Amino acid sequence: MSTRVTARKKEILNRLKGNGSCEKWRNLYTEQKKYLESSLAEKNETTSQLSLANSAVEQMKMLQLLSAKKTIETNLQQRNEINSLSSERNKLSKSIEVMEEEQKRRIPELGKYTALQSAYLQRKAVLKCEKYMKTGASTVVDYNHLLQKIIGKADSSGQSPFRLSPQQTFVLRSSLHLSDGDLKTAKKIFRQYLGFDVLSRKGSAKWKKEKIKSATCTIKDLDKGIRKRIETLDTHDRLVDVKDDELIVCLLGDKGSEETKLCVSIENVPNPNSPYNLLPICIYNGNDNEQELRENASGVLEQWDKLKEITYLSKTGASVTLKIKKKVIGDMKLISSLLGHRGQSSSYPCYACNAEWALHGTDTLLLEDVDFTVQPTGRTLASYANDSKCNANGVKVGSSPLCQVEPLDYGIPTVHTVLGIFNKYFENHINGEVNSMDRKDDKSAKSLREHKKNHAKMLKEEKRAKEDIDKLINAKEESYCTATAYRLISQNPLSHLKTPEPLCESSICVINHLAKNRKSDDWIRCDSCKNYYHFACCALFSPELKLMTSNQKVWKCNVCENWDFSKHQLQVMEELNKLDGEA
Repeated sequence: MSTRVTARKKEILNRLKGNGSCEKWRNLYTEQKKYLESSLAEKNETTSQLSLANSAVEQMKMLQLLSAKKTIETNLQQRNEINSLSSERNKLSKSIEVMEEEQKRRIPELGKYTALQSAYLQRKAVLKCEKYMKTGASTVVDYNHLLQKIIGKADSSGQSPFRLSPQQTFVLRSSLHLSDGDLKTAKKIFRQYLGFDVLSRKGSAKWKKEKIKSATCTIKDLDKGIRKRIETLDTHDRLVDVKDDELIVCLLGDKGSEETKLCVSIENVPNPNSPYNLLPICIYNGNDNEQELRENASGVLEQWDKLKEITYLSKTGASVTLKIKKKVIGDMKLISSLLGHRGQSSSYPCYACNAEWALHGTDTLLLEDVDFTVQPTGRTLASYANDSKCNANGVKVGSSPLCQVEPLDYGIPTVHTVLGIFNKYFENHINGEVNSMDRKDDKSAKSLREHKKNHAKMLKEEKRAKEDIDKLINAKEESYCTATAYRLISQNPLSHLKTPEPLCESSICVINHLAKNRKSDDWIRCDSCKNYYHFACCALFSPELKLMTSNQKVWKCNVCENWDFSKHQLQVMEELNKLDGEA
């Protein structure tokens, strides 16, 4: 059987070799073998990757388990903390409720208060507050002082109802025509007597200011206005004393309130000083100095300079022509502005002559030193033009008169003249004589100069005494605050304030218990421990005691002297009693 199979195989092989099929099968076998080997390699690689992935998954599972375990532990810890905090909060809530109940028993509840409540409820609330404050401040002085402190505290916050707003302050200032000096004096008085200022700061409304050019009223035709006035006067027989066909017309001007007014007045009438005789020709908001007169009234003044004669119809219908004699009436400031003069503070104060007359300083010229026999040189428009070129005789450089009227035709109102002479040469002497009549000591000042010296001396003494009193009052308040701080700390040590001011090396520093509006914190250095201490922490309050302690060659602090709390408290009370008696 086996021989037959073997022969059969050989026959098949020979047949395959004959037609070349064996070589094909060999090649196919080789390819199949290679494919199987590559598939096996890929399988091995895939198996290794799968094993690595499985190990990574296992590792991630382990990490997640560990993280979950840690999270559970953290949550448990946080839960315990939350429970402890909740218990503490409940304890605090209960203690706060107990304190509120005790506070309600001590202080009656005010209840809700609004501005829209009835007058009865509002008054009831006010009486409750008043009763509560009077339980602590039993005397009138203490009660008023407490009220001032409460109002001052509200004022320091910047939202006090007792302080006028910038708009209200502006209305008050405008209504009363208060200058900057008046406003400063008012603020000083309010702070001195009330303890706080009711007016807004000076610069609080600067950003609201808006400058608007004011309206200027000027006459269009001065000649026509004067002509109509003359015709009206002539019709009613009010035109008098017209000599040599010459009409006297006066230009008047002055500043009143915030406006400067220029008017024309006819002198040839029965009552030339009557206000009904005035013809307004220019009104503007501003001062009566040269610059503003030139800006606002130059057109009117040009018409004034061109006015030489006037022609009008009389009541009979005839045409009458009169020459114009011009005069200018005003105070010295207005006259100086119209002529280009530097003013009465210069060494040549007179606008009509070149007399040199010093009015200030050590070179002041007195009446007893004046030689009235010397006739001064009068000024003219030509002399003003010459002096303006070289800045001579009190004339401004480059100036020119605004009115072509000779200086001798300028006049000063009688009231200005009389009051000026009285204020300059009589008022002080009369006051000096009155003071001499009222004096009780014959050895006191007799002359006006001595009176002024004594007055200046008294003002200095008054200022010094006021400063001493203020220092004593501040020292008393500081000692009172310190004594109060020691009392509170003795009752509850947790009430000791340690911020915001830095503490000194004292065992109990009370600097944060003192008033916040104090001017400065005084320090003193111990010669033993070389540390710095506040005067208040060492029971040093009065100015004399501070000065004496500072001038000591060797000073030891209370810590080096081994002062205990009771020693501090006792010393502070003694100083408070002393200052209470002095103040």
